[in-house]
Amino acid sequence: MEQVTEMSQGVDINKFSRDDYIRGNCNHSEYYGQFVTEAVTRTVLARFGLYSLSEAYKNDKSFNDISLVKWDRLPNLVLEIKNDVRVSCLASTVCVYKEAARRLVAEHIEKQRLAEIVKSVKKVEEK
Repeated sequence: MEQVTEMSQGVDINKFSRDDYIRGNCNHSEYYGQFVTEAVTRTVLARFGLYSLSEAYKNDKSFNDISLVKWDRLPNLVLEIKNDVRVSCLASTVCVYKEAARRLVAEHIEKQRLAEIVKSVKKVEEK
């Protein structure tokens, strides 16, 4: 039996509908990003680690260096509820996880950049 996890608590899943995404009213990152929660982010970080994600991102912004099988093995997410039925789609689940990974890497890069700025400022102040 497939594992399905609801990690969308606290997420405004009505921000963008699937139709909004298909019609171009939001981009890939905006649509799938609305489903990224702290739990989703922790799952990605625990499974792959920041170093592996950062290295994969350097080669391919879509993380295709990480086997699709590894992404598929993460818990399936419920992203939609239609007629009181929870709908889960593996392809969309992977998109959410990869968006969480992109955000983790972007945050890491920004922290590194800020650390370098602080380091430079300290050097200037020491002179």
